[in-house]
Amino acid sequence: MIDKLSNGLKSFAVVVFTILLTVLLLPISGNVSSVYAANCGEPDDSNFLSFPTWYRNLECDSEGHVDLEGQEIGHVAIVVALNIVDIVLRMLSIVAIGFIIYGGFQYLIARGEPANMAKGKATITHAVVGLIIGIASSAIVGFVSSRLG
Repeated sequence: MIDKLSNGLKSFAVVVFTILLTVLLLPISGNVSSVYAANCGEPDDSNFLSFPTWYRNLECDSEGHVDLEGQEIGHVAIVVALNIVDIVLRMLSIVAIGFIIYGGFQYLIARGEPANMAKGKATITHAVVGLIIGIASSAIVGFVSSRLG
């Protein structure tokens, strides 16, 4: 059963990564000098689950578009990579919450059997540790990204 769950999670991760990559690359137009993004000068809290945008902390022109002219490609790549890592870490935190719920169901359906109750407790414990690591990592990446931007 664990192998099936592991294979399912791998497949889920591939699908989520593909969707994330597609969503992140859609706003890129053929013109490299300016990437059209929604008001990059103002934070947008209306996006899905308040995920940061890939262009957060990049310089904007007067029209509110990301302005890549005159910027070092290394700096832009690092800022975009940190933003993508932040998005992935936030998604993994949501997955950890799902595992907390799954562990709770495992514990509930254990019917008093010590082995099954231990599995549920272990799932919850590991998910909570993963959630704490994910939140802390996201905070660190956000801090570093804001200092670079």
